[in-house]
Amino acid sequence: MKILAQPTLFIASILFSTLSISSFEVNANPSSDTQSLAMEKLSRALSRLDSERPVGGHIVVSFNDKQGEGKKLKEKSGQVTLTVQESINGLTTSYSKDIVENMKQESALLLENEEAPTPTIDAINDFSMTNINNLLSPVDSINRLLKFAKLTRVERVGSNMDGAQKLHFRLPMEAIITNKRTREYVDDFDGTMVITIDEHGTPLQLSSSYNGSGRAYVVFSVKAAGSRLQKFDVVGNRLVMTVREVFNSYDSTFGKGENSELHLFTPNVNDLTVENHFAKTSNDTSM
Repeated sequence: MKILAQPTLFIASILFSTLSISSFEVNANPSSDTQSLAMEKLSRALSRLDSERPVGGHIVVSFNDKQGEGKKLKEKSGQVTLTVQESINGLTTSYSKDIVENMKQESALLLENEEAPTPTIDAINDFSMTNINNLLSPVDSINRLLKFAKLTRVERVGSNMDGAQKLHFRLPMEAIITNKRTREYVDDFDGTMVITIDEHGTPLQLSSSYNGSGRAYVVFSVKAAGSRLQKFDVVGNRLVMTVREVFNSYDSTFGKGENSELHLFTPNVNDLTVENHFAKTSNDTSM
């Protein structure tokens, strides 16, 4: 064994090894080969599961929005359920008779009081066709994030026999803030993402978070933070998102606010294979 020429460096290397040994034993800080293999598995799975097979099911949308604080606090919340179905003719969305009736009643209330609560209308307005597409076809949005992301480490989940892994990434500003002009006003930004995959590379869960701050026109400053949780399942040979949970908050010169969204997608059982649904939904994807 070669002894380092400088005692200080020798002692530092021993301390580093001692402090890090438990981490290496638990997660075996991966080599570049391990990272490459994990990314290759994920990439192959995304290609394999990017099917155009029609899917359908029920979506539950709920949201909560708060602006201001104290006596100036304004809060809105709502929930709505809809049915979606793809076919060779496109995508069909439908609402129950109860939902349609609620919309009519809330519209009538707005004519009498413009500040009347409209939870059903607000929930529908908060949920766009882009949201539906992300639930039914999440591969594109995952690939977009991976385009910007930088893999930092790979972590084993459970025993070696399970084969599940967590891929840890750093996310740049461009991955979260898509508006170029907005990015010009951001001074500090930190973003992270973790994708959990099974032994075949199939995504089970994606979580991300960010913190940022900026200033515009001297008088306006803002701090913002947010997190996102997504869970996935497989319909036949197509990846779908079954859970999308988002939370954002801000603190600016003109006030504070926060908003949260929860989208739950339940695919039609007859669209799911026994192998890909009933086996996977019994797994714990809270890893």
